[in-house]
Amino acid sequence: MSHEKHSSPSLSASWVAMRKHNNNHHLALLLLPIILFCQPVSAKDFVFNGFNSSSVSLYGSAVFESRILTLTNQTSFQIGRALYPTKIRTKAPNSSLVYPFSTSFIFAMAPYKNVLPGHGLVFLFVPFTGIEGASAAQHLGLSEYHN
Repeated sequence: MSHEKHSSPSLSASWVAMRKHNNNHHLALLLLPIILFCQPVSAKDFVFNGFNSSSVSLYGSAVFESRILTLTNQTSFQIGRALYPTKIRTKAPNSSLVYPFSTSFIFAMAPYKNVLPGHGLVFLFVPFTGIEGASAAQHLGLSEYHN
């Protein structure tokens, strides 16, 4: 005599549906504290369609040539820096949570004939303006590093 359980198809379907509902309930309970403690994020959007003297602050050898930003020229050992003149908030006041950030930009690096190339280009956040203490020979002109 066999003691196998035979369940009806409708009972199995009900059990599966109830099991899925329970899993969703547990997931909701797990996510609820995360949702409650998350703070809204604000965004700063801006687009540069051609540069002008009021859209960025220039330092070092950076200049505008026909609405094109040029950071260096043919002279060796230079630093050119263009900074957005308004502080961009990276976190909420009285909070250690950092806002998400993304950027995209289009640029061209055009070599000068018979001139060695520079060290590179960098996108950065800085807590200060200017280029004081920056080295044109190394560290991408970010700052002067001492051991």
